[in-house]
Amino acid sequence: MGSHPPPLSDVLSDYADDGEIPHLAYARLKSPRSKSEAARVLAYLAGFGIQPSTLDELRSAIDELEGEEELSAHPVAEGLAVTHASDGWWVLFTA
Repeated sequence: MGSHPPPLSDVLSDYADDGEIPHLAYARLKSPRSKSEAARVLAYLAGFGIQPSTLDELRSAIDELEGEEELSAHPVAEGLAVTHASDGWWVLFTA
């Protein structure tokens, strides 16, 4: 029996500051809006020669960046939630 990722609401609740849910944007992996947090994440990875085409590739790319302390990826039932620690924003990437 495999485990299922938690719903996005549970993950966001874990990171809520004084009960306030963090800012969340939504993006399709294949077509993020330009100048969005999602586009910046993908541009950042492209600077390392990484162009993920699936949510699993995106998660692996973020998890495997050596010395990366700001970005983190969280699989959730709805897709992949990516957060930037110091800026506090979240993006829910969907396929």
